Order: sequence, then C-alpha cells, then structure tokens
Amino acid sequence: MRRPARLEHVKESHVLQAVKDYLDAEGIRYVRIQAGRLERKGYWLQMANPGTPDLVVEIPGRRPVRPSSAMPKGTTVLPLATTYARIAWIETKRPTGKADLSPMQQAFRKQSLANLGLHYVIRSPEDIRFFIPPKRELDFHEPLG
Repeated sequence: MRRPARLEHVKESHVLQAVKDYLDAEGIRYVRIQAGRLERKGYWLQMANPGTPDLVVEIPGRRPVRPSSAMPKGTTVLPLATTYARIAWIETKRPTGKADLSPMQQAFRKQSLANLGLHYVIRSPEDIRFFIPPKRELDFHEPLG
C-alpha cells in the first residue's frame, strides 16, 4: 500500500488499511465493523450502532499455569501454559485535522473502559504496534491494557 508522504494527506482509510495489513501479517484475528445505516434497494439496513469502533481484535497470549492452594493435595502441575485472548476495540482516526471522537464514540469508549475493556484510538500506522505488539512477543507476555 502506498502511503502519502505528508501527514495532512493521510486519510482515516489509510490508517485503517495499515492496521488491517499489520494484523493480517501477524496472524491476529479481527473483524471489521460497519456502523450506522445504509439505504439499499429502497429500504434501510441498520449496521452496528453509531459510535461502534472500526475493528474488534482478538489479542492472543499465553501465561503459565501456577499451582494454587485450592488444588487438592498431591496434584501435579506440569509446566504448561494456558492460552487466552483479550478483546480490544480499535477506532482509527486521521493523524491531523478532524481526529476527535464523536460524542457517540466517546460514550462507547467510556462504557468499554468502565467494563475494564480495551479500547484504542489509532491515529497512525505505527500506533498499532505499540498497543498490540507482534504476535511472537505476545506468546509469552501479557497483552497491554
């Protein structure tokens, strides 16, 4: 994908495509979400609710199983790791210009964070690497958030 040389020419769609390219390259599963309403053949389709972020991402990870005092005596714990995933909401915005969240997007973010969810606003292609490191680094580290 070609990227414009200057930040003021970077569109939200460029940032979104760069995020999707990164997630695809890392093998990290995501779903693109279309929000709002769409008129189709004379009737309206309701997509996701207004304010819903652009992507929902499944961040993989592993953590070691630790013996617990609640385990029965004599239980053998093998050096295994459990696999888990965290779900993150991703909203993409332009790096410059109108880059603020709408009131509905702010409400979604506030509710997500209140529920201890992960909600990231990505304003440049490099931001995604900060919030979601390469998958090889996630294999043995807790996800950010």
